[in-house]
Amino acid sequence: MALMQPVLAQTGSVAATVQLIPASEIMSAPMGAPSDPVESLGIVPLATGGAWANSAGGPTLYSKGIYYYLQLNPVGSIPATATITSVVWSWGLSRYPTGLIVYLCHDTTSACINVTSTGSGSTSSFNGRLANKKMIYAFGVAGSGSVSPPAYGQVDQVIVNYEY
Repeated sequence: MALMQPVLAQTGSVAATVQLIPASEIMSAPMGAPSDPVESLGIVPLATGGAWANSAGGPTLYSKGIYYYLQLNPVGSIPATATITSVVWSWGLSRYPTGLIVYLCHDTTSACINVTSTGSGSTSSFNGRLANKKMIYAFGVAGSGSVSPPAYGQVDQVIVNYEY
């Protein structure tokens, strides 16, 4: 009885089927060699990806001229080499005081985008940055004095998509 080995065989430009052929007819070559079956099928290795999401109640804005921060830490085990491919955000307040400014930042408050005009959306601005770092919302109201009545924070969220 001849030993049979499953191998991929191309059946068109995209699909593949499994055929059993005698093991004696199987040839071997180092991976990446010109006869690499993955290359001959036109298959391109894809990056592995994932996502993490976190949400929390946002801060209440009481005073003008200062920033209130909400830090959203990564959830789960994100590989150290994972890099961001997109970030989806949503934030809200009970009311939007005149002079409101909202930033979404990666890891520190030195890498931020202004999301004041959009309570939800997605961005590629953080692409290529490490995905295992926190995201930070910074809320502020220009001017001095109190925010009256206060603007109460709603549920704020980020979804960080990544590949590694």
